[in-house]
Amino acid sequence: MISANLKYRFYTSLALFTLLIFIMSSNLILVYSCIIFGIISSLEFSFILKKTVKKKINIFLLNVFFIIFLFAFYACIL
Repeated sequence: MISANLKYRFYTSLALFTLLIFIMSSNLILVYSCIIFGIISSLEFSFILKKTVKKKINIFLLNVFFIIFLFAFYACIL
């Protein structure tokens, strides 16, 4: 029997593999995916920072540096 977790992983990997094929075939999907993944990763990074860093100015500076890093990384890809 296949467990529910294994089925979920299979469907997730199938969806991500399909997205990867679409990204490699179309630049428009690549740009859209980079924007979406950049927003999600910056939100996740800011949530992690709020849990670990206490000073607001440090949170702000680290968020700014991370956004600059993301911009530079995606600028190299595109």
